[in-house]
Order: sequence, then structure tokens, then C-alpha cells
Amino acid sequence: MKRIGRCARVLRALLLVAPVAAAAQQDIPGDVKDEFLAAILDENQHELRNVVAEYASQRIDFLDISYVEPSGDGSEGGFTVAYKWNAESHEQSLATEDGRFRLRRTSWGIDIDGSYAFDDAANNTDLSTVTANFSLQRGDFGRVRSYALNGDAAQDCLVRVQDEFPQPTDQNDDAAWKKYREDVAELENACWIDNGLEDFGKANDNARFYGIDFHAALEGDQNYSDTNVVFGLSGMLAFQPSAENEKFNIFDLPFRLIRQGFTEDSNYVAAFPSVKIDIDRVDGSENEIRSVLTPESDYTRSSAEVAFQTMLASIDGQPIRFNMSYRYFHEFSAPAAVEAAGLDSFDYVEASLRFPARMLPFLQTDEYEFFVSYTDGQLPFDTVSDSAVEIGFATNISQLARLFDN
Repeated sequence: MKRIGRCARVLRALLLVAPVAAAAQQDIPGDVKDEFLAAILDENQHELRNVVAEYASQRIDFLDISYVEPSGDGSEGGFTVAYKWNAESHEQSLATEDGRFRLRRTSWGIDIDGSYAFDDAANNTDLSTVTANFSLQRGDFGRVRSYALNGDAAQDCLVRVQDEFPQPTDQNDDAAWKKYREDVAELENACWIDNGLEDFGKANDNARFYGIDFHAALEGDQNYSDTNVVFGLSGMLAFQPSAENEKFNIFDLPFRLIRQGFTEDSNYVAAFPSVKIDIDRVDGSENEIRSVLTPESDYTRSSAEVAFQTMLASIDGQPIRFNMSYRYFHEFSAPAAVEAAGLDSFDYVEASLRFPARMLPFLQTDEYEFFVSYTDGQLPFDTVSDSAVEIGFATNISQLARLFDN
């Protein structure tokens, strides 16, 4: 249901331009397809970011509040906040050659990413960054098709819903808008389902996404008392098989068996793990730990991240997700003192299960989720390797702000 609700605005724009009563598996006419793609760009930018992030096994703007229990001797547990926020400008297009859903995107902006542990609690993710970047991204998400979409009937149904539940007149009345969205969401979903929207989208093709990134960053511990200045280049690749080829994704095999056992008629196909590789030039002159070991502050570092996410099951349209990532950092030709201290290489693994908040009877909302995670290893600015178990809740930053306004 949630996937259909997210598409409603885009498909409403499509239907208003050219209602379609297509035969099964008929390609969308070119002019309608162009309008459909334009509607995604004009009206659904946030969802497009979600699509890109999902293929890349990433999470966009979020705030996690959790309690962390480390396993190391002498390490104290406590509350931690993890955050990510992005501000960017971009130019992008969705190409229509051969009827395929192709993304070409150029962006430049700032990412703020990090965590903070309160009081004397150990921080198991002690790496915070402020990054300015210039990115070139490309994606091919498959052929766009319609399957017996009854445009006239869907449009008539939507008109009836709007007549019964008119939009609030005060644009700033958040409570009225919240009630309005709750009232119309289920009815609008029914309009789409009854008239074929659930089968509207891309054909069953392989999908791929890749990009390069030029960046400059300030990275440090949780309060930036120790810092590095970083300049570098990144490359990223992600690939999702078609449903016919998902059996070759051995990483998803155990989760696919669970998904098939607990979710009826699931058409979800997990992507292969995404890979991101960085080559950086680092200035560590403001890194106190390194300065004690060596006067050589400038060095070249490589890093890599392999990330994977998949769905275990769906409850009332809300996914139970599994996320896992492995990160590795290595300094080339490290000074002997740095190597002897074991600070020339770092590796870090994180795995988490994320549950929709509406699983709890007292929190019937789609905007928050609970998670349990396990971490092990070191990140730059950590001096010892440690593992920890973490439990908490997560939300988009803007959604959390609305929570405290109510």
C-alpha cells in the first residue's frame, strides 16, 4: 500500500494529461511517457532520492536515537545519536530512449554525517564528517510499461475522493493536513488498485546504478577535537537482477526464503551488495593521536565499503529490513610508528534489523522505525577495536521535528 500511495501524485499528473486504457503489457506512448518522467522530476524529487539510495544501499537524511551496550572491558554503555543531513543542488534528467527509465544526474552539495555519545558512554561509530562534493550519477532502472491501466475510471474515482474529503484551506494547519492525509490515503490506494496501478511501473529488467564523486571533507571524532582534512575521488556501483535472475544473488538467499514464507505475493527483488571505493589525500596535522606517533601528517589512504540491504517480510505494507555494511581503510606506506600502533588500517562491520513502528499498537505511523544492530571493529579516530549491541528508533530528521511540534 505504501508504494502505491507514494506514486499517487505522479500518476495523477499522468492521468490528467493523457488517460490510458492500454492492453496488457503495452508500452506507454512516447508523449505520455515523457509526461510521466517529467512528473517524477517535478513532483517527486524526494522519492527519486529514495530510489537512488535504495539501489546504492544507503539511507538518506535520518536521525537515530539509541542505547548502546559495548562488550569491551571498561567501556560504558549509554545513549547515542546518529545523524545524516544533506543539502544539494542538481541537474538531472530521465531519458526516454528505447522506453527505458534512465537517470542522468549531476549534483553538488554538502553532507553532514556522524554520531554523538552522551556523558561517558563509548561511541561505537566515532567518525563524523562534513563533506562538500561534486557527483556524476547514472542509472538504468528498466523499461517503463503499463498493464491494463484504466485511466478514466481511476481519475473518476479520485475526483469522488476529493469531493468527499476536500483539502484544508489553511496551508499551515499541520493537524488538519495530517487528518486529511489519513482520511484519503486508503481511499486513493483503492482507486489505484481497482484500476490497475499496482501493475504500473518498470518492466522486469535488470537495473544498475553507478557514479563518481569528487569531494573535500573535514572528518573527526564525535566533537571534532581531532580532525583530518581530506580531498579525494570516489566510485560507486550497484546492480539489481531481474526476478528471473534473483536466484544468482546468493547474499539474499536466506532472506528470500524467509520473505517467501511470510509475505504473500511479494514481488520484491533485492539488489546485489553495492560497492564504493575511495582514494583520498589526507592532512592529519590536527589529529593529536597521529601527531604523537609521527611528524608525517600528509598521507594517501584508500577505503572501501560493501553494503547490502534486503527485506525479510512485509507487515501491513511496511517492510522488515536487514542492512549490513563492511568498511575498510588503509594508509599507503604508513610510517613505522603508525603501523606498529595498528593505526594504518581499520575495518568495521555493522548489521541491523529494522522494524516498522506500526508493529506496536500505540504507535500507528509509517514515519518511524525501530532497530536492533550489532557493530564490530574500528573506524579512524578509534584507538581500540570493540563490538557493541544497539537498540533504538530511527526517523527522517524532518519527521522528527513534526513529532515534537505536535
